[in-house]
Amino acid sequence: MKKITFCLIVLVLAVSLALPVCAYSAGLDASLPRVIDNADLLTSAEEETLETRLIDLAELRQFDIVIRTEQSIGGTNLEEYADDFFDYQNYGWHAEDTDDITTGDGILFLLNMETRDWHISTKGTGIAVFSDYTIASIGNNMLPDLGGGNYESAFQIFLDDVEEHLDSYASSNGADDAYNNYDDGYETPDYGYYDDSDDFSRNTVTRTYNLGALVFGLILACAAAGIAAHLLFRQMNTAVAQSHATGYVLQNGFRLTNTRDIFLYSTTSSVRIQSNDIHTNHHGGGFSGGGFSGGGFSGGSSTHVSSSGSTHGGGGGHF
Repeated sequence: MKKITFCLIVLVLAVSLALPVCAYSAGLDASLPRVIDNADLLTSAEEETLETRLIDLAELRQFDIVIRTEQSIGGTNLEEYADDFFDYQNYGWHAEDTDDITTGDGILFLLNMETRDWHISTKGTGIAVFSDYTIASIGNNMLPDLGGGNYESAFQIFLDDVEEHLDSYASSNGADDAYNNYDDGYETPDYGYYDDSDDFSRNTVTRTYNLGALVFGLILACAAAGIAAHLLFRQMNTAVAQSHATGYVLQNGFRLTNTRDIFLYSTTSSVRIQSNDIHTNHHGGGFSGGGFSGGGFSGGSSTHVSSSGSTHGGGGGHF
């Protein structure tokens, strides 16, 4: 038991001391998938094409873009599901080194096939770029292909619209739209993302763990934790083992004079289990059988705070 306690103390101290070296670098974590097709709506080739375009757009625009499909989310609120996935899975573009999941720029498109609902979640710069009306307009553009089961085409339309609005936002704010001003023979392919075979260089920065710092930090943490735990262990080891059990027995310390089994009472209770109704929030315009209604906002999306404490914009509808 003492050995187990000692090991647990060492483990806890080592992990706690090593955590500061796990902060993310600037950029995005390119190891995370940007297409998560849990509803199996895409072929392998379609998924690969979308994944490539998503990564290229994210790095070129410095803005994270994610597409996720689900067959069912078990009655969970669609808005909350989208926000939490984006936050807790560490999506988002970061301009600086940070381990704060409440920061990051990006947009997520979520499709729930069980209820045939969609939702767009925005974060960081995405809240300013995509107003409630813009989000509703994007959904309206995708609606014919979503309703017809042409999901890859619908997702390409989504990416076309996202790219267009990001460019418009950069231009309207006087940003140095460097990714549209290369003079090195680079040509944009028809499908909207660049070809790595062209003579085109870019400074790709990904959010990755610093493996060397992590290993070094773990070694130092384990050493410090081991010394501290050893000192604690020595302080607790004050008992002296006895060679015979008689030293632990109090003479006449326990005498059983009477025994009876007495049944007192029993209580039975029942609680009705309430069923959870599926509920989806639609912000800023939605769709029902093709009907379009826009919120008319032009200065960014209406916002709310997710369970992680992050501020999100967004909206959704039905197809």
